[in-house]
Amino acid sequence: SSSSPSWPPRCRSSAAADAGAAAIDVVHPGWLWIPVTLWAAFAQTLRNAAQRGLTGELGTLGATLVRFLYGLPFAALWLIAVHEVGHFEFPAGNLSFLGWVLLGAVSQIAATALLLRVMTERNFTLGVAYSKSEIIQVAVFGFVFLGDRINMIVAIAIALGTAGVLMLAPADREHPLRALLTGWTSR
Repeated sequence: SSSSPSWPPRCRSSAAADAGAAAIDVVHPGWLWIPVTLWAAFAQTLRNAAQRGLTGELGTLGATLVRFLYGLPFAALWLIAVHEVGHFEFPAGNLSFLGWVLLGAVSQIAATALLLRVMTERNFTLGVAYSKSEIIQVAVFGFVFLGDRINMIVAIAIALGTAGVLMLAPADREHPLRALLTGWTSR
C-alpha cells in the first residue's frame, strides 16, 4: 500500500511514542516561513544597528561578546521549549558533535567580529551587504562537505542574488560595478 504525504506535514516525536506519552502532532503551515522570515530580517537589522553603536563604546570584540551573551538565554529557552513541547531528546554529545559545534561557534563569532569591523571601517549598509554573501558560503559548504549538487540555474540564481545585494551598497555610487569588483580589497 502506498501512502502519499499529507499537507501540511505532521511530525511526531519518536521519543514521545516510545515513552507512551501523548504524542503531539505538530502542524507546519506552508506559509509560516513568510512572517517568520520578515520578522527575522527586521530583528537582525535592529540588532546590527544596535551593535554598531556598541562597537564605538566597547570595541569590536566587546560588541561581539554582547551579541552572543544576549542571545544565549533565548537559544536555551528555545531548546527547552522544543524538548518539552515536541518531546524530542537532547542531542547526544560525542567528540565529533562537540568538535563541529565548537567549529561553528568560533566561525560565527569570528564572522560577527569581522562584520562589525567592516561596519566600523566603511559603513553600515556595506557591512550588511557583504554579510549577505552567506548564500555563496552555504552553497560552497554544502557542495564541499555535504555533497550537495548545484545545477546551472541554482548557480546563476545565487550569483545574481548576491551581486544584487552587493550592488545595493556600493562604496562609489558613481561607479557601482567597479566598486563591487574592487571594494572588498580596499580599505
